Amino acid sequence: MAGMIEAKDARKKLGCDEATLQNYVNSGSIRAQRVGGKLMLNSEDVDKLAAEKGGAGDDEGTIV
Repeated sequence: MAGMIEAKDARKKLGCDEATLQNYVNSGSIRAQRVGGKLMLNSEDVDKLAAEKGGAGDDEGTIV
């Protein structure tokens, strides 16, 4: 697969934690493979999911 990024960079781009990222991979939203012991993710999938999600950051809203 071409256009691969490391999991830590994908988490930063998506604004999520390790468990959420793993859920995206397990559900097939992001294609991934292990390279040299590192989880590498398809950058196109990450970009597409980030665009759908609205970019990095919390989507929880503001507590008043």
